[in-house]
Amino acid sequence: ECLISDMKCVGDNLELAGERIMKADSVGNIGTTLVDASDCLSSLALGIQKLGDENTVDMDKDGQLIKENDESVKAVRESCNRMLYAAEKMKEAGNNLKGVLPAKKKGKAWLKG
Repeated sequence: ECLISDMKCVGDNLELAGERIMKADSVGNIGTTLVDASDCLSSLALGIQKLGDENTVDMDKDGQLIKENDESVKAVRESCNRMLYAAEKMKEAGNNLKGVLPAKKKGKAWLKG
């Protein structure tokens, strides 16, 4: 139930961004909406990951350890990582639309890409 508000927040902000695009609103306003959606998506991913971590072990009716759910844990972590990556890219896109410049890399980091 705690994740419902995050899901609603992501959906509402993405719909608002689409509405602003259709109405030819300012690019900065669209970017702000995308950044807000990315924050909600990050919260959602972390919430799902927390739920997955709580359910990593199967117990029998006596409370004895049966096995770890390696497959399900991997799936949850992978989907959370993908959602966090999507949130990061959405935030970058929103910041680009808002005109926020990314931090410049220092040293020889630019060589690595």
